[in-house]
Order: sequence, then structure tokens, then C-alpha cells
Amino acid sequence: MVNPIKLGFTFGSLAAILHIGWALVVAAGFGQTLVDFALRIHFFTPNTEVEPFEIGRALVLIAVAFSAAFVVAALGGAIWNSFNRMR
Repeated sequence: MVNPIKLGFTFGSLAAILHIGWALVVAAGFGQTLVDFALRIHFFTPNTEVEPFEIGRALVLIAVAFSAAFVVAALGGAIWNSFNRMR
């Protein structure tokens, strides 16, 4: 049995931290370089443009990432618990 809320906060926090990292990369001016590198090593031709950093957008990105990961993990924990009750 797992606590779905704790699982949600754990995965939500991880997603938020990763997206804070991405926002810092963009703010430092290395976003385009990183995207181009990631696409090239996956055999894609880069044709994506990273836009300039905006704090408001970054905060929305972090909030949405946290929220989505929280919901998915909490639902996953609840489903996990329901299967364990069936035994």
C-alpha cells in the first residue's frame, strides 16, 4: 500500500525540479543549444526555436508540470492500492 498524496507530492516535486532546471537553462541562454543537441543525437534535424525567457511563463510551466505529475502519481497510487486490496 502506498499513500497516493505522498506519491503525488514526490513525483510532482521531481517534475517541478526538472522544469526549474529547464527554465534556468533557458534563462542562462543555453536552451537552443541543448534542444539542438538533443534532437541531433536522436537523428532529427533541429527546426525548433527556443523563445526568450519569461518569468511568468516559467512559473506556469513549473506549476503545470507539478500539477500533472501530482495527479498522475496520485491516481497511480490509488490504482495500485485498489489492486492490492483485491488479493
